[in-house]
Formats: sequence, C-alpha cells, structure tokens
Amino acid sequence: TVRCLHAVTGSQLWVFDGHNEAITCLATTPDHVFSGAKDHTVRCLDIRYGTQLWVFRHTEQVTALAADLKFVYVGDKFGKIALLPARKSDAGTVVRPKHFIADAHTAAINELSVCTHRFTGSYLYSASDRIVLSPLKPIDLLGIITYVDVRDRCVGK
Repeated sequence: TVRCLHAVTGSQLWVFDGHNEAITCLATTPDHVFSGAKDHTVRCLDIRYGTQLWVFRHTEQVTALAADLKFVYVGDKFGKIALLPARKSDAGTVVRPKHFIADAHTAAINELSVCTHRFTGSYLYSASDRIVLSPLKPIDLLGIITYVDVRDRCVGK
C-alpha cells in the first residue's frame, strides 16, 4: 500500500493498493509518485490523487528507484538498472524501458539516487552489498545522463 499523508497534520490524503506483493521502494517528482515492488512492477501515480498513470512490468523484483523530471531509474535484485520515461499520458498503459545498464552490480541494488548539477549534468549513484564487476567510468547514455559508480565519489578523492 502507498499512502499519502500531510507532513504537518498527519491526515491521510489518499491510498493506492495496486501492487500484488510487498512494495520495496518509492521515488517522487513534483508531479508523480513511483512505487516498486516484489511483484516485478513499477507504478506511476498522480501525486495529487494517487491514481495510477502507467505500469512497467520488469523481469525481476524491483529493489530500488530514483526519479528526476525525465526518467525513472529502476534497480533490480540482479544488479541491472533500467531507465524509464518519467511521463506517460495514457492512463493504465505499459511502458517500455529506454535503456538498460546491464550488470551494474553483481547483487541486488539496494539504493539509487540521481543528482542533477546545472553545469556538469545528471549523475546516477547506485549501491549494493557487493563490489561492482568492473569499475564504471563516467559514460554518456543517450546524451542525457552520465552514470558514475558510487565509488568514484568517495570521501577523500
């Protein structure tokens, strides 16, 4: 269940019950709430009303989400990351990924975070319990996002 609560009063604004298994992660943008679950789906909800706008059916359990205004980044239990379009106007439609980062990690992705810097572009950070198969250097994906492994941003570098 996804619940929207007023941050000050605690009053419940809406509830969404669309997943068939446990929800493992959430991400938000100014217009959307994204939920990922063990049922292999990511669901996009209208932030005001909690109504479902679209669903992405993944091949694996969804373990982590991050979102910006253009993309939703989906981490799975086998260390892959999918990029989905953040906006889809047809309610209830199934979306297709724009790109996959295969084998980003060797184990489940526990956390994703995206940060956009006004001068250098967007960076996606990912974390798991195990070491990355091979060090990932900054690369340009579709001319839109730069992917940097979290180890490249360690304190002291």
